[in-house]
Amino acid sequence: MAVQVDRSGVTHVPLRSRWTVAGLLNHQRYVIRFWIANVVVGADLPVPWTDDSPHEDWNADPEVTVETFVDTLRQEWEDALSLLATYPPGEPASQADEDGRHPTVGWVLSHLLAEVSRHAGHMDAVCEILELSPVD
Repeated sequence: MAVQVDRSGVTHVPLRSRWTVAGLLNHQRYVIRFWIANVVVGADLPVPWTDDSPHEDWNADPEVTVETFVDTLRQEWEDALSLLATYPPGEPASQADEDGRHPTVGWVLSHLLAEVSRHAGHMDAVCEILELSPVD
């Protein structure tokens, strides 16, 4: 006998930590924007987090579809790739870190790879949890 699970709205149902799929997608969008546009290029594009609200990028409007968050994340990556086209990996980023050093573009890309990979693992676990399996 298979267990019947209602998955409606599952993309916005938070865990106790307030984690949601939509929130993760929103977070990734702003992390990419911050590191590529702001740190590498030196732009000053807005990000939602502040000292008073450091995790604001994890909040996602439950009225917005996950597909919209996916589309927005894809657009952020397209914008980032366009910006990166003129920055070789060994070039120092425009923005210095807290100790005054400028990470290289390669370091920023490695950092983003680790960030995206970590969150892909979170998504993999969520997908596995949501899989229907027969109950014995």
